[in-house]
Amino acid sequence: MRKSLERISWQMRDFAALIDDRGVEVPLLCLSPALVRRLLMEAVFRQLEWAIGGKLGLPARACSDVVHEALASKRYSPLERGTIRAWICRAVWAWVYARSKGHDFPEFCELCGAARDTLFHRLWVCPCLDRQRREAVGDEVVDGIVDFVSKGKQRLVLATRGGMAHPGDEHPPPLEEGSWDVVWSRDPPSENLFQMQGTIFIDGSCSRHVVKELNRASWCAALFSEENELLCTMKCPVWAPLPQTPQAGEFSGYWGATMCLAGPSALYTDCANVKLQHELPRDAQTFFK
Repeated sequence: MRKSLERISWQMRDFAALIDDRGVEVPLLCLSPALVRRLLMEAVFRQLEWAIGGKLGLPARACSDVVHEALASKRYSPLERGTIRAWICRAVWAWVYARSKGHDFPEFCELCGAARDTLFHRLWVCPCLDRQRREAVGDEVVDGIVDFVSKGKQRLVLATRGGMAHPGDEHPPPLEEGSWDVVWSRDPPSENLFQMQGTIFIDGSCSRHVVKELNRASWCAALFSEENELLCTMKCPVWAPLPQTPQAGEFSGYWGATMCLAGPSALYTDCANVKLQHELPRDAQTFFK
């Protein structure tokens, strides 16, 4: 098992914790086996992104989330989505690339005959496809693409393969602890500001980004008196290594609020999954998922 973890740059700190390839602790006693499996799968994909980034000449991992977003969109037909996959996976060879692999093809574009037949020429430059190109992406993109690509090889990769250096390596990662804030609108009942009791409403949210690693989830809990007066609000980001998803925010809100309970309380949520999961018998709540 240790050797398998080393292949994806993970470490086993002890019997109850792993350290992932980003240095984040994965507590095995606090996470379900299904979630650990998901984290391991994500680590495998990060290793593949490093390999792809090296082949594309990028200084970091390759990110193709922009392509995944397009493939998930219903505005493209199955044929169009298949065409996107073919371009991104280099299943479509331009003549110049085919010649570099030893094939005997003409060097110049068979449509216009005015320039070497490269992937960029086919997609963005060939005048024979100018009308279709402008209908697909608009005049502003077509008129500015040559200047955009001239400013670096990374931009050429984005324009022809839909890949770019992964911004997740530069963007601040999700917090592993801290930023758990509590605000009382009146004097708290005890010295411990994080103790609550009564009617509590919980909610979770997620700020989404086209690059999934830049998603950020959080949760909030609000304590009300019997007269429906707001007494306290508590908020916190979803800590790593939990997924940065809306569901993680909803469940973290429930767990965070229950950790702070000081007596009998009623918790209210707008998430059906949270409600159904915690209404189950205790032995059913320990299901591996």
